[in-house]
Amino acid sequence: MKKIFFPILFALIYLPSVFCQPIAIQDSLALVDLYYSANGEDWYDNNDWLILPVDEWMGVIISNNRVIYLVLGENNLHGFIPPSIGNLTELYYLDLSGNYLEGPIPESIGNLVSLEYLYLEQNQLTSIPDSIGYCISLKRIYLHMNQLSGQLPASIGNLVNLTNLSLSENQLTGEIPASFENLISLEGLSLQHNQLTGTIPEPLCNLSVNLRWLILSHNQLSGPIPEYIGNLTNIYYLWLDHNNFSKSIPATISNLPNIRELHLEYNNLTDEIPQNLGDVNYIYPYPIFYFNNNNLSGVIPVSLLNYIQIELYLQNNHFSELPDFSGMQYEPWLYLQNNNFTFEDIEPNIYFDTLYYIPQDSVLDTDTLT
Repeated sequence: MKKIFFPILFALIYLPSVFCQPIAIQDSLALVDLYYSANGEDWYDNNDWLILPVDEWMGVIISNNRVIYLVLGENNLHGFIPPSIGNLTELYYLDLSGNYLEGPIPESIGNLVSLEYLYLEQNQLTSIPDSIGYCISLKRIYLHMNQLSGQLPASIGNLVNLTNLSLSENQLTGEIPASFENLISLEGLSLQHNQLTGTIPEPLCNLSVNLRWLILSHNQLSGPIPEYIGNLTNIYYLWLDHNNFSKSIPATISNLPNIRELHLEYNNLTDEIPQNLGDVNYIYPYPIFYFNNNNLSGVIPVSLLNYIQIELYLQNNHFSELPDFSGMQYEPWLYLQNNNFTFEDIEPNIYFDTLYYIPQDSVLDTDTLT
């Protein structure tokens, strides 16, 4: 019992100036609790805490007697986030990133209904509470590079104002919740480097208006890449690499006029690249396509010549025909190693400094080309 009440008693007895300031007592106590829960004596910058009035504490901004802004990023916080953090009910901006905080994100985080920006990345946090779905004002959630495990809370689908959700480099499992279809304001979804399974849920197609990047690489996702992926017509970055996707690349992949980077490498994809890939009325004319390390074969689409410049990764497949890229406005980057291209395929493109084609199948006489 003594351990629980010590921080509050300390503040009441030795820090009367804390409570003489125009700030709600519940906010003052929550900050003092955080100081002791996160080993405030060892912070890189704690000079003002527990000495000056609260509105002068480093990283704290107060408005109308309430804490609205708390920023202690990269400040050597050790320990845990106390449940009393949920008493800062007017908090608008919370940044505890780049520290050494452990344990679960407390359930009380759901009380922060005014919170718009939550930055807890690069810590050692272990779980996301379902209550996060009550934080209906949230616009950005950055929880990447923690030790989060368990399934993605379906309640995140309640956060209709969310524009950025970054949960990469954790240990999350299970499937992507279908409730994510409700995230109609979402511009970026980053889930790479987890242990997610299942397929890409079809309801994600409802995010077509605002979604700019969908990063799902380095998981255990499987099945075919769904046809509806072509509905994401405003997407800039689509990363599906290092998964277990199989079967053909859907023809609808050609419906992405804004695509900057398409990552499909290190899957089990088969058959040809859709031949109309470059026929789209592209808005971004310099794409990078990663098809390497699959089981793809056949003809490289002539339609790719429609782009002004291209960076094309094709290595470690079974491709057998290559168009003449010499007519492009800018020199392309072509990575062709370990395919079945012949002399006739390589020779028209041999003068590019950015052509990488050795080794090939034995039918290619590389001595003739070098």
